[in-house]
Amino acid sequence: MERGISGFLATVLVACSLFYSAAAQGAAAGLPDIAENEPLVILFEKNQKNLTAADRTMIQRLIAARKPSSEKMILVLGYSDGRGNPKKNLEISQQRAEAVRAEILRVSGAAPQHVLAFGRGAQGPIGDNRRANGRARNRRVEIYWAQAVDAAGKIIKERPLVSPAVAGIVQTARSLIRRRALNEAVQELDRVRGQGGEYDSNWQAVYGIAGFYAGMEVQLVKQYLSRALELDAFNQEARDYLGRIVAREKVLDGTVNAHMGLTEQDPLSVSSDGQIHEYLRLFGAVPISKYKAISKPLEAWHCRDRQGRPRVYYFDRSQVYTWAFADNRPGAVRPADATVARTTR
Repeated sequence: MERGISGFLATVLVACSLFYSAAAQGAAAGLPDIAENEPLVILFEKNQKNLTAADRTMIQRLIAARKPSSEKMILVLGYSDGRGNPKKNLEISQQRAEAVRAEILRVSGAAPQHVLAFGRGAQGPIGDNRRANGRARNRRVEIYWAQAVDAAGKIIKERPLVSPAVAGIVQTARSLIRRRALNEAVQELDRVRGQGGEYDSNWQAVYGIAGFYAGMEVQLVKQYLSRALELDAFNQEARDYLGRIVAREKVLDGTVNAHMGLTEQDPLSVSSDGQIHEYLRLFGAVPISKYKAISKPLEAWHCRDRQGRPRVYYFDRSQVYTWAFADNRPGAVRPADATVARTTR
């Protein structure tokens, strides 16, 4: 993970919990009793990747109380046991997660971006892979309701809503930035700084973007953009511009160059399209088309270099979701660039 991105990932926590109402409804209907902060777990037979009728019933009852949304998303994590080829294990764990995701989307009618599915292969075993009953426990999918909280542990969606006046000023500032009236944009944003602006993700993002174009000190720009992502981990404006800054820094210090990311086995890690476009611009590559892998967060961008020759760059976006993969079990090694709040098993 890029050092610039780690700043905000280290302050973005994800608290995964099931609503009491869903748990109570499930218990009344004969589902396993699911305590708060525990996932719903679906087990699979060896080599199985399809859902049974009982599995579908569990999923339907889980989401009956609430439809996934931007405020309350669903994380679906698929696993395998520890036997066999690691690549095959990863594939079947992804297929299991995708099967559950497809059922959730079918039943709920939710937007696809509000249900995330990841295969983790044999990572994070909860049973002993040396024993048949342990392997059976490891062939599973975990379903979490997920909501972001800030560094103080406060649920982001419970923050006071920004007033219409602040929202209007932020939109005005956006328009001024598009016209390159940067001083005027900053003045407008400063007017509502003490009226809730500092608690609004969009205010923080737009202030950082204005600073980006105005030549504000880079670390200060990164602070605004990082703060925007603390308040809303899905603020795409902030993620794009922070990614652009990181791309510039890495190319400038030689960490990344135009001869990297040329194979599927050695892709460049990125956080957004903005970062991808910045890399391609700095490499002198003109994008023509892109291909996105279905089963993994890998993109292949077909380009032409400065001499007009075809070239393909590969980008890995999996680290955007580092918090979804974190392992908080006692003794586990936590990723240095991510802090998460996850349930313990």
